[in-house]
Amino acid sequence: MAGQETISSSMCLRITRRCNAACAFCQAPPTSREELSVAEVGDLSALFGALGVRTVKLSGGEPTMRRDLPDVIRAVAEGGPIPVVVTNGVRLDDETLDACAAAGGEFKFSVHRASRLNDDVLRRRSFDEIVANMARVVDRGIRLSVNTVVTRTSVQVMDDMVDFARRTGAAKISFIPVVERGRARNDSDTYASDTVPRHNGLGPRHPGPPGDQLGMITPQGSRGRRRGGIGAPGPPRRPGPQGE
Repeated sequence: MAGQETISSSMCLRITRRCNAACAFCQAPPTSREELSVAEVGDLSALFGALGVRTVKLSGGEPTMRRDLPDVIRAVAEGGPIPVVVTNGVRLDDETLDACAAAGGEFKFSVHRASRLNDDVLRRRSFDEIVANMARVVDRGIRLSVNTVVTRTSVQVMDDMVDFARRTGAAKISFIPVVERGRARNDSDTYASDTVPRHNGLGPRHPGPPGDQLGMITPQGSRGRRRGGIGAPGPPRRPGPQGE
């Protein structure tokens, strides 16, 4: 739209507080049963699309706890933006895969360790299922990316997470600092992170094979722009050439 600047290239909707994990650094524990309806998601997505928003992230809690998630995905796509499902990857049914594939959407898996130690973070045995579901996403030709929360106790494993992201077929990995609210507020000394890796490219430690590219996003690393928080827009800016 001429003369009108987009509020952000990407917006995030928290569509549930329900979850099937119990991460100690969770910023949105299941303290409420209120959820946006499919119609409300559709209305918001249409508004975002009219303002030039390119992607709408569906977050939680855990979005796959909603039985109507395929309808939510379709509602976002019908409004114009690309739907991005942010999930821990523990459960992923065929109907949700079908809806995301038809919408040209993306799955963003929140994984915090590159081994079964991830089970200790989620506080449930699930790593093998998560990796299998990531493979299902890739096999369907759906774009896959990875989110990793960085804490004082995990910053040293971020290189392992980069390798894990590449190994599982992810196109991008995002390093997310802990937000000291929810459960993390109660143990901020343990889970707060003073340092986030500033990966803006592969660098010499991760050259990869020829043509192998893995995008990396940090709070200060996405072309120098700070990201908006969950459910909140970032600073006004025009969409970049690539979806984020």
